[in-house]
Amino acid sequence: MRRAAWRFPLLLLLLGCGGSADHQEVWIYTSLYKEVYPLYEPGLREAFPNVDVKWYQAGSEKIAAKVLAEEKGGGTKADILMTSDLFFYQELAAEGRLLKLRGEVFESVPEEYRDPNGAFAVNRFPLMVLAYNKDQVAPEDVPRSFADLLDPKYRERLTMPSPLESGSALTTTLYLYHAFGESYFEGLRSNDVLAAGGNGSTLSRLQSGERPVGMVLLENVLQARSKGMTTVEAVIPSDGAFVIPSPLAILKGTEDEELARRLFDYLLGEARTVVVRGWMHTPFPEDPPPDGALPLAEIPLRPWDIGTFAEWGAKRQEVKTLFQRIVLQ
Repeated sequence: MRRAAWRFPLLLLLLGCGGSADHQEVWIYTSLYKEVYPLYEPGLREAFPNVDVKWYQAGSEKIAAKVLAEEKGGGTKADILMTSDLFFYQELAAEGRLLKLRGEVFESVPEEYRDPNGAFAVNRFPLMVLAYNKDQVAPEDVPRSFADLLDPKYRERLTMPSPLESGSALTTTLYLYHAFGESYFEGLRSNDVLAAGGNGSTLSRLQSGERPVGMVLLENVLQARSKGMTTVEAVIPSDGAFVIPSPLAILKGTEDEELARRLFDYLLGEARTVVVRGWMHTPFPEDPPPDGALPLAEIPLRPWDIGTFAEWGAKRQEVKTLFQRIVLQ
C-alpha cells in the first residue's frame, strides 16, 4: 500500500505525544456500481481506522486495460481487484501476478468457487437474465428464453450491454457462443440488437422504451425496483440464467501483503452482507438472496465451472472479435 504524504508539523506533534503517524493507503479497483461500493465504506472505516481505502470504479474491461497499462508504465496502483471478468483473473493467475491466498475465510468459500491454486475466490454472483418494458410489450410477446430473442418480432426492439465495455457482457457473449454458436450472433444482427455501454445503459434503454426487450443483470432490475421504478420486469430464462462469477484477488505487487490479506478477508467474510444489499447473490449457500430474488439454488442456471471458464478464456478475444464483426459493425 502507498503511504500518505505527511505534513511536517503534524508529524512532530504525533511523535511528541507518543502517537503513531502511520497511516496507510490501499486501492481497490472495482466494477461494482457507484451506488454499491460506498456501502462498504462505514464498515471499512471502523475495521481499518488507520487505512485510507481508495476506490477506482469502472467497467471490468476498462479496469483490465487500466491495470495492464499501469503495469507497463512501471506498476499499477491497484492492491485488490473486485471485478466481473473471471477470465482476466485466470490470465493474471497463469502469469503468477496474483498473491496466493490462504486462511479460514478463503477456505470457507465453497471449493468450486475458488481458484484451485489459491489465486482468487468468487465473492459475488451477478446473473444475466431477460428483461422487458411492461408498458410496451404485450404479455404474449414476453421472451421466455435467450433463444426467443432471435424471433423476428423483436427486430429493432432488442438491447444488451457491449462485451467491449462490460465484463458481464463479455461472459454473456461467451455463454451465448458456446450454447448456440456463431448463428446466434447473426440472429442478433438480423434483429438489429443495440449492444452498447454497460448494464446501466441497457437498463436505461429498457426503461425509456427506446429498446423495450433485452438482456441485463438481475441486480439492475432489483435496484431500480427498490427505487420505485417498476416499468422493467426481469424474466429468468427457461434455458438458464447466466452466472457471472465475480472474483476478489490481491495483486502480487501490493506493498503491504499482510494488510492486503486482512482487507481481503474482511471483504470476503464480514462484509459479504454488502453483496446482498447490493442486489447480488453471494457464493455462500447459507446467505439470503437479495431482496426480490429467489435463492440461487432455486434459479435455473446455465451450467458452468471454473475449469470451463479457463477453456473459454483462451479464446475470449477470438469470440469478442467475432461478436464485434458480426453484431457491432
